[in-house]
Amino acid sequence: MQMQILRSICLILIISVIGFGCDNINNLTPDQLTNKGRQLYEQGKFDDAVKLFKRAIQLKPTSAEIHFELGVMYYQEWKRSLDQAQKKILEETIVDGKKYDGADNEKLLLRKGYRKELLGFAMDEFDAVLKYDPSNWKARYHIAVNFLNNKKYDKAIVEFKKVIEIEPKDSNSYSLLGKAYMEAGQYQLAIKPLEKAVGMDPGVENYYFLGMAYKNLNNWKKVGEISQKLKERDTMRYSMLIDPLNVSPGNL
Repeated sequence: MQMQILRSICLILIISVIGFGCDNINNLTPDQLTNKGRQLYEQGKFDDAVKLFKRAIQLKPTSAEIHFELGVMYYQEWKRSLDQAQKKILEETIVDGKKYDGADNEKLLLRKGYRKELLGFAMDEFDAVLKYDPSNWKARYHIAVNFLNNKKYDKAIVEFKKVIEIEPKDSNSYSLLGKAYMEAGQYQLAIKPLEKAVGMDPGVENYYFLGMAYKNLNNWKKVGEISQKLKERDTMRYSMLIDPLNVSPGNL
């Protein structure tokens, strides 16, 4: 009899705790939800974190900050899943010597855990950010990069220009704007942003793309000057720049 009473008490306590937990979550403010969501995300509980952020957005749908943070989480998880899937394929290639058809690459990635849909979710959140805060250059930057990666060069150019208007100190935006112009075949227009990028960040990649722009314009004097800057710093890019057969900015 006493054992049954103890079991009943325990059951009541468990139900009470569960009920309290649900009520507690439902009563959280947007700030509390996002704080808890960040904690879950840091613990590797991505899907649980997303649920809390979505709840926060339900309560505060016009918050550009919450939309942006959720977008970044989606983007980072998308990139992580892609990197891990590619790593698995590479490991299998090394172990069993298999060669995979490029046409089936995405299907293979999906089988290895690639979560392609997360990139679309991230872009949706970044679009929402700009709806409520058009001055958020980081959200616009992500959108511009996505356009560039998907070969929508005209749209990428428009977005990178807007990013630079808002945040003129970000060297990557100048570099990628120049690359978008190059991929679109507008080599003369690529010169100015690439020179700006080199001035802000004289890294080998910026020099390489600037050299490629001049190469496509047959300005061999500039190509020679830039190739000398690359010669001691990056022999691979130096060789690619002076290779007469290499005229595509996407060859690196």
